[in-house]
Amino acid sequence: MLDGPLRRKGAGYLAAVLGTTVVTAIGAPFRTALNETTVALAFLFLVLFVAARWGRWPAVVASLLGVLSFDFFFLPPLYTLIVADLEKGVELAAFLAAALTLGEWSARATRHVAEAEAGRTEATKAAEKVRDTYTVLVEGMISAARMAEAEVRSDEARRAATMQASLDAIVTLDARGAITEFNPAAEQMFGRRREDVLGREIADVIIPPSLRDRHRQGMARYLETGVPKVLDRRIELRALRASGEEFPVELVIARIALAGPPQFTGYIRDITERKRAEEAMRRLNVELEERVAARTAQLEKANRLKDELIVREQAAAAELASAREREGQIGFRIQQMLLLTQPPRDLSGLQVAALTIPSQRVDGDFYGFFRHENQSLDVIVADVMGKGVPAALLAAATKTNVLEALCHLTALSTSGALPEPKDIVTLAHADMVGHLIDLESFVTLAYARLDPNRQMLHLVDCGHTGMMVVRAATGRCEILHGDNLPLGIRGGESFSQIAVPFGPGDLFLFYSDGITEMRDGSGEPFGAARLSDCVRLNRTLEPEALVEAIRRDVFAFAASDTPNDDLTCVVIRACEQEALLARAELEIDSDYANLRRVREFVHAFSRDLPGSPVAEDDVAALELAVNEAVVNIMKHAYHGRPGQRIHLELEAFPHRVAVRLDHLGDTFDPSAVLPPKLDGSQESGLGMYLITKSVDDVRFYRDERGRNCIALVKCRKP
Repeated sequence: MLDGPLRRKGAGYLAAVLGTTVVTAIGAPFRTALNETTVALAFLFLVLFVAARWGRWPAVVASLLGVLSFDFFFLPPLYTLIVADLEKGVELAAFLAAALTLGEWSARATRHVAEAEAGRTEATKAAEKVRDTYTVLVEGMISAARMAEAEVRSDEARRAATMQASLDAIVTLDARGAITEFNPAAEQMFGRRREDVLGREIADVIIPPSLRDRHRQGMARYLETGVPKVLDRRIELRALRASGEEFPVELVIARIALAGPPQFTGYIRDITERKRAEEAMRRLNVELEERVAARTAQLEKANRLKDELIVREQAAAAELASAREREGQIGFRIQQMLLLTQPPRDLSGLQVAALTIPSQRVDGDFYGFFRHENQSLDVIVADVMGKGVPAALLAAATKTNVLEALCHLTALSTSGALPEPKDIVTLAHADMVGHLIDLESFVTLAYARLDPNRQMLHLVDCGHTGMMVVRAATGRCEILHGDNLPLGIRGGESFSQIAVPFGPGDLFLFYSDGITEMRDGSGEPFGAARLSDCVRLNRTLEPEALVEAIRRDVFAFAASDTPNDDLTCVVIRACEQEALLARAELEIDSDYANLRRVREFVHAFSRDLPGSPVAEDDVAALELAVNEAVVNIMKHAYHGRPGQRIHLELEAFPHRVAVRLDHLGDTFDPSAVLPPKLDGSQESGLGMYLITKSVDDVRFYRDERGRNCIALVKCRKP
C-alpha cells in the first residue's frame, strides 16, 4: 500500500492527464468556432488548479500535456507537432513558461498556507506571501488578456490587408456617418486622400448635394433595423469626385456590429463604362428599329416589281446570315473568354480536364475553376435553360454573380477563412433570382470545393445532373445528388451542401444532361448507365484522355457529330499530393531595370532549395525563360508602358520547379507567333522560342480573377 503523500502525488498526476483529456475533448470539435486564446486560458486554469491542489510536479505534467495537446489539436497544421507559424511557436513557449511559473507560485502559496496552519506565529508572514503570490497570478491573467488583445489586432490587420488589396472602393462609416476607413481604390476613384477624409461625414465628401438628405435618411433606417449584420441589395446611385464631376456607381452596403457601435461598410464600383455601353446599346436599338422600318417600307414598295422583290429578299437574307454569323463569332469569343475557364494544370494533388460542345455556336453551358491559397479548388458546372446568345449572356451573368459572391464573402470574413460553398451559392442566388424569375428562366448548377490537404469534397447540387464518383480502391461507380432547387425557381432560398471524403486515385465527373440525353436513331437516350460504364472502363486513363473517350462513345452511340443539346463534362482525379518544398513571391513594375532583380530572384530561389540541388545549367535555363517572359509582358502586354504590375510566384517540388507570372496587360496568343528565323532576318518570335527551349512546359491562360498568366515548369534532374 502507498503511504499518504505518494497517493496524493499519484492523484495529482492522474488529475493532470484526465483534465487535459477533458479540455481537449470539449474544445477540439469546436476548434473553428473557438478563439485560440480561449483554449490556451482553459489549459492555463487547469495547470493552476492542479498546482494548487496537488503541487509542483503534477502541475509540470499538466503544463507539458497542455502544450502538446494545444499544438496537436488546435494549431495549424492540425494533428502534427510542427508549429508552422513562428509567432505561434513563441506563444506556445510563453504559455509553457507562464504555466510552469504560475504552477510553482501556486504550489508555494499552498505550502505557505500549510506552514501558517502548523505555526500560528508565522501566520501573518505567510498571509502576506500568499497575497503577493496571487498578485502575480492576477498580473499573469492580465498578460494573457493582452495576448488575446494582440490576436484581435492581428485579425484587424488581416482585414486591413484585404481592404488594401480590393479592386472595389471600400468606405467604412461609424453610426454618425463619419468616414473611418477609405481604401486605396476609393482614393483613386474619388480623387481624395485618405488622411483628408477620415472623420468627415460621407455626405460632405462623395455624396452629391441632391442625394445628401436621402443618404442621411438611409443611415437612420439602417440604425433602426436592430440586427448585428445585414447584407443589402445592390443600389445604383450618383457619386461625386473631388473635381466636382458626378458619375454613376453600384453600391453594396453591409452593416456590421462587432464589439461596439454599428459600422457601415460600402463596396463601391464605378459603372460609368457600363452605363455608356447601355446607352450606346439603346441608341443602337433605336437605329436598328429605324433601319428595319425603312427596309420594310422598301419591301412593300417593291411588291409591285416581282423580280426586284426577289433580288432584294435574297440580298436581305444574305445580309441577315452574315450578321448572324458575325453575332455567333462574337458570342463564341465572349463565351470562350468569360465562360470557359481553362482547367488548372499545376495543382498539387489534383488533375483536371474539361470539355464543352455547344449544340449551336454559342450555348448556355459553362464551367469555371477558382483556386485558393490553401491549394483548394472550387469547381462550378452549370446549365442555363435555353440556347444561343441569350443563354450565353445569362450564363455569363450567373458566373459573374458567383464570383462576386465569393469575393464579397471573403472580404467580409474577419478570420480569413474561406466562405462555405453553400453560402456562396445562397448569396449569388439572392442577387439574381429576381431577374431569372422575370426572364422565366432558371439555372441548374453544381458547385464543389476539393481540398486535397484534408481529402474532402463539399458539393452544392442545385437541380443539376449530380456528380459521378469512381473509387480507385474498389472501382465502384455512384452518382451523388443534392436536394436543392435550381437557381431562379424561388426567392429567399437557402442552399445545403454534402461532404464527400476521397483518396488518391478517386475520380469525379461533373456533366450536363446533354450527354445522358443524347439519342440514337430510334430515340433511345445514352443514359446515366452507359455513361457510368464508359467512365468505369476508362477510369485508369488520364483526365484529358477520359474526356475524349466520353465524347467518342457519346457520338458513336448517336451516329452523329452534332449534339441535340449542349454537351459539357469536367473530370477531376485525386492523386498523391506532391510535397511543397519552398515557395517565394516577387512583385515588380514594368521597368527593364528590374530584369536583373528577376534573374537574381530566380537564381537565389533555385540555389537554396532543400534536398538535391538544381543543376547549374537548369538554373541558367530557368533564369533565361523567366527573363524572356517578363520582357514579353513589358513589351507586348504593356506596350512599353512603365509602372505596370508584374507578379512572380515560384514553387519547388521534389521533381520540378514551377513559375507563375501574372499581369493585367493585353492577352497573348502563342499560336499567332511565327517561328523565328535564326539568321536575323526576322525579329519576332525569338523570345517565345527561347522560353519553349529552356523549360519543359509552357502555358498561357486567363485565371478566374481576369489576370493573364504564364506558367513555366522546369523538371529537376534526379
